Amino acid sequence: MNLFVKIIFLFSCLISGTSVCAQQYLITDYGARAGSADNATSIQKAIDKATIEGGTVIVPAGIFITGTIQLKSNVTLQLNKNAVLKGIANKAAYPSIRIAYQAHSTTGQTGYALIFASKAQNISIIGEGTIDGNGEDPIFDSKSNPNTMRPYGLLIESCRNITISGIKMQHSAMWMQRYVNCDFLKITGVTVFNHANWNNDGVDIDDCHNVVISDCIIDADDDALCFKSEGDRGVKNVVVTNCILAMLAPLNLVLAVREDLNL
Repeated sequence: MNLFVKIIFLFSCLISGTSVCAQQYLITDYGARAGSADNATSIQKAIDKATIEGGTVIVPAGIFITGTIQLKSNVTLQLNKNAVLKGIANKAAYPSIRIAYQAHSTTGQTGYALIFASKAQNISIIGEGTIDGNGEDPIFDSKSNPNTMRPYGLLIESCRNITISGIKMQHSAMWMQRYVNCDFLKITGVTVFNHANWNNDGVDIDDCHNVVISDCIIDADDDALCFKSEGDRGVKNVVVTNCILAMLAPLNLVLAVREDLNL
């Protein structure tokens, strides 16, 4: 690239915004392979590389089996059309995650998740692909084993500036999405189908501020959309628009507001 072209490229980045010229990291360049046993290590390598300078981690078309991956600051995870991140049927691939946010009932909860983030900022999951928790697998069956570990689809805790847009999410072993102690969360154009297991919620918003949920279809076995507070922050400044919500659980509201909500 000659000097003139470089100058034009840099000028274009300045006037169009950094996202246009952000570095891209294709997970297959880091060893991920569709259909392989567990791509978590390869996907995590791409994320760890992207967080250094900021950028977009690309999941191409194909079914990529994975255990837990951690999303980090200044990283966009983009699922291309026909791309699937599918949870592996192996409990050992989901390490216990300690939720640092202190609630009234506990000094720190633990959980499991296919994708999680903690104390990160400027994170996004976007695209036309699918996150599939594989929660219908017998190893996650809570009916035959009520004490079995069940990973969330997404567990986002104590993060800021989060965007979830365009993707499909399905078959989580636990709740599809849980957000705890987050600020400036936007969920838009997302389709959720979560009927793989008992107590399958769609979206749980816990002690978060400045939340926008719009243009989503959320079909869940339990609460489609749940706002609650387990700590002192409460839930504040929430807008929900143009969403379709459905659930199967009897004697419940489609939009559940917990009795412990601290507004």
